[in-house]
Amino acid sequence: MPQNYLFFCQDVPFELRSPRPGETIQSVEEVWNGIQGILHGQEKTSESPGFWAVRDVVTEDQEGMWADLMQRSWLLEAGGGLIYSENQMLWILRHGRWDLPKGKAEPVETMLETAIRECVEECGLVDLTSLESYNKLETNHLYLYKGRVAWKRSHWFTMTCPMDRNQQLHPQIEEGITEVRWMSPEEVQSVALPGTYPSVRSLLLGADPGYLKGLSRF
Repeated sequence: MPQNYLFFCQDVPFELRSPRPGETIQSVEEVWNGIQGILHGQEKTSESPGFWAVRDVVTEDQEGMWADLMQRSWLLEAGGGLIYSENQMLWILRHGRWDLPKGKAEPVETMLETAIRECVEECGLVDLTSLESYNKLETNHLYLYKGRVAWKRSHWFTMTCPMDRNQQLHPQIEEGITEVRWMSPEEVQSVALPGTYPSVRSLLLGADPGYLKGLSRF
């Protein structure tokens, strides 16, 4: 189970938390109906794209509700990488939004094998290695996939590769990727973050808060 019980429905963050005095407990049906409303366009949000208020889910059993919501969904496992080299971070432009490379697991792969394979395929990287000393991170994202509510659990690994051998990168066009780009911390702040997903911003906060100073939560 994740430590903070945070998941994203489309771009909207939900966080399961314990009740404060006087607060009403929410049922799993209420939360599930809210998720369905967002996914099927029945609920409109007023926030600007990319900057969403967290929706608190008040429950006395975060672990139980988390498991129940996941059980109602089609679980998909994915692996991806936060890739650094010489104080640069690798980003991809996928379907017009800045993102980090990742993809769904294949049978018998470990999550690390999935993450390395997907990063190599999507970016054309060579000599990519995982930094095992870094914490492995997780994001959870709900969306519609083949007419069903899918729960994508993405496992993230911090990686590195030699900069001199990874200048001529090749985006995987068939996956909707049109650009692969190394960015400095300043470029990440000014270029990538304004157009990325709230889940990616939450991932960066957990990965290395010192790399991007002043990063907002979502």
